[in-house]
Amino acid sequence: MSANRSGSEILGRIENDFKREFESNRRVLSFDEYLQLTAENPDRQLRGSAKYLVDLMDHFGKETIAPQNGLPAQARFKVFDEADNGARRIIGQEAVQNQVYSVLRAFVRQGVNNKLILLHGPNGSAKSSIVQSLMGGMERYSKLPEGAIYTFNWIFPVEKITKGRIGLGEQTYRDRFESYAKLADDEILARIPCDLRDHPVLLLPAEVRKETLGKLISEERIEQLWSTMPQYLTQGGLSHRNKLIFDALLVAYAGDLRKVLMHVQVERFYFSRRYRDGLVTIEPQMHVDAHFQQLTMSKSMGSLPASLQGLNLFQLNGDLPDANRGLLEFSDLLKRPVDSFKYLLTACETNSVSVGPSIAYLDSVFFGSTNELQLDAFKEFPDFNSFKARIELIRVPYLLEVSQEREIYR
Repeated sequence: MSANRSGSEILGRIENDFKREFESNRRVLSFDEYLQLTAENPDRQLRGSAKYLVDLMDHFGKETIAPQNGLPAQARFKVFDEADNGARRIIGQEAVQNQVYSVLRAFVRQGVNNKLILLHGPNGSAKSSIVQSLMGGMERYSKLPEGAIYTFNWIFPVEKITKGRIGLGEQTYRDRFESYAKLADDEILARIPCDLRDHPVLLLPAEVRKETLGKLISEERIEQLWSTMPQYLTQGGLSHRNKLIFDALLVAYAGDLRKVLMHVQVERFYFSRRYRDGLVTIEPQMHVDAHFQQLTMSKSMGSLPASLQGLNLFQLNGDLPDANRGLLEFSDLLKRPVDSFKYLLTACETNSVSVGPSIAYLDSVFFGSTNELQLDAFKEFPDFNSFKARIELIRVPYLLEVSQEREIYR
């Protein structure tokens, strides 16, 4: 046999590798399968963005740094030791790392990310690099089984599946399916993705969510988890577009929730800075970081069930929707005119923001950076006290150890 393989053989091996990886990573699930996954790993599947960051920092581990310059021994989180194409290894700044970790833990205890974490310090002190390291860690962690994170799409099959008959009997094509989640492309009429990456658990109505999860996991276990779950999951609801689709299907199916959930395709997603999947950095700008547009009504969209064709569906776009379920960084926040980010007061306090005809409910960790001169000027602003209650200030100083400076240059 020749040592040189044909292009077809090589592509065939790659294809098989991709298929195995796709299946092992549980990329696409029905809603029932996702509930089973939640029952197997409730701590992983019932966590919000702050808990996700805490878990990834714990996952990559930490080490104890010996006392120096009169400072006590401190923990150094290893997530900041990794360098990739979007982040540098962080030298020093262990005190900052521990403060960030402490704030995130506080968010978890409170059940809401109610403050913007503002890193302030002189230029070149690694403020943005610290945030980029966390983003890099989220990218790596989301590719691991421990970091799996899911959203969902709506699937609408072709007419033969919903109405067609099989042979001469009375059985319909629909009877073959418990879910449309894994239909082939030629069996799908339309697929509507979730513009805010809503958590699949939000498909369970809020009034029965705890009871349903209790039956799935155990009442005792859900009581323990409920106090640590974010309000986004315990009290939150679907985004505006998803709610319209959900309600329309519920009416069409005369209140049969299982038939509504047949249309749900749960999909794993991966954090990515390059593709703005849950990780976004906003440079100084003058406008609100979200907008909307009417959903493009393609031929397939126009062929949706009659119960959905009358809906006025909108697509949310922009930095805030792109970063939902992840991390949003406002680089040089205070270079903006203050009026351009006043909406952050409401966004941090209520985890929501008004966008056109809808309210977008968010589950993101907000970071910002600024230098000391801009912060001092901001403190003189008349509304600073209003902002102060929604900002967690963390100082990022210059390094004073010669050995650390050597390491940076190395």
